[in-house]
Amino acid sequence: MGRKGGAASQKVQKKKKKLKQCLAAILELEPSERNKEKLIDMGLEDDELSNQMLLAATMFNKATRGDVRAAEFIRDLTGQQPVTSLDRARTKLMNAQAEQIKRQGDPSKEITKLDLLLKAMDAVAGDDSGTN
Repeated sequence: MGRKGGAASQKVQKKKKKLKQCLAAILELEPSERNKEKLIDMGLEDDELSNQMLLAATMFNKATRGDVRAAEFIRDLTGQQPVTSLDRARTKLMNAQAEQIKRQGDPSKEITKLDLLLKAMDAVAGDDSGTN
């Protein structure tokens, strides 16, 4: 059973990789003439025109028209996600561990307990970025 599950998982991963490669290729292509004109009207140069730029411009236009999901997409893609309380707790833990190691050379029991608590919170809340 485990071997069959592993084989199925590999198949899915290959399909994902192929889809990612296809999308990357499409994003590098030049947009249609109509879409090129839209990008040029926005002030972009001919050497900057690609489907990737078209996608970015489309999301930007949606965001400026009030589409909150488009604005969130842009915010997240540009690395401007708001800091969550879980992120602040992680930072606090890392700082405490660094200080403790500096002072004693080994984390204390309290830091270990805090670390376990944060791991439990991660398991319940899931990772905010979508990766583990």
